[in-house]
Amino acid sequence: MARCPVKAALPALALMLAAGLGPACVTILGRTSQGVTVTASSAGAAVFVDGKFAGVTPLALIVAKRAPGVIRIEKDGYRPVEIRLKKRKAWAPVILPNLLWAPPIAFLGFDPDIQTSRDRFRAVAFPVLGAVASVGAMVLDGLSVKSTVIAPGHLDVELEPDAGTAVGPRVMIMDAGSFRGLRWISVRTGGPTK
Repeated sequence: MARCPVKAALPALALMLAAGLGPACVTILGRTSQGVTVTASSAGAAVFVDGKFAGVTPLALIVAKRAPGVIRIEKDGYRPVEIRLKKRKAWAPVILPNLLWAPPIAFLGFDPDIQTSRDRFRAVAFPVLGAVASVGAMVLDGLSVKSTVIAPGHLDVELEPDAGTAVGPRVMIMDAGSFRGLRWISVRTGGPTK
């Protein structure tokens, strides 16, 4: 009995698919930096990212996800503000897209007409290959700096006039739990928030 050429090519096709898709989506398509906008109540405040001058407010920054992410805003006559951003992993894009890889690869091993040991091997190997490709892609994405998210994407800071008694910058440490569901944050001091 002649073997179907398409069926004979399936193992090679599956291996090429697993090798091509093995690196995870976020690892391939993600970015190592993220945009953050900074505005201050007094326009023209100097903005420093990790100690390096980045520009004056209002400002759109590109912040490296790997760096510590310390943003300092200062202007003559005002107390400086230092914001230390913490990063978090975006687990949904790491896990969910990579779960989609296992079924198509496993399906390539599906054969209702198993007759030979080679067919039995393929029926077991492809589901295992699908699971390994899926889990491997999740691990790559999870370890990649590209799956990190900096929150918030916008900082609006109201600078306090310096009365000469301030000993240093006001430091704000932003943790990931504080930003769940937020797209921006407005920081106001010395008066009622609007």
